[in-house]
Amino acid sequence: ADGIRPEFRPQALTWTIELYWIYCYIHGKYLHRKEPFKLIAAQQELFHAHLTILHALNPDISFDWWPILSNNLVDNQHRRLLLSYFGNGDWQVIRDGLEL
Repeated sequence: ADGIRPEFRPQALTWTIELYWIYCYIHGKYLHRKEPFKLIAAQQELFHAHLTILHALNPDISFDWWPILSNNLVDNQHRRLLLSYFGNGDWQVIRDGLEL
């Protein structure tokens, strides 16, 4: 068995959209306060709300680990939007930024 997986609940969609806008407000507040770790946490919440909403538009795709789900849900435009939460997604830039 592959364990219990969360299921999409249409009745929670409105709350997910509201949560997205709450975190947009919170994100602005943390930007103003210059709190980088709280900004990152807010961006994670925005990302997961965004992914949940995209999944609601494609409920026939089974829930999976977010990188797999993301690849199954997005076209090029949505891919850029989702990647924007993580900054630069270019593997060479990431590699060059690592201290080896």
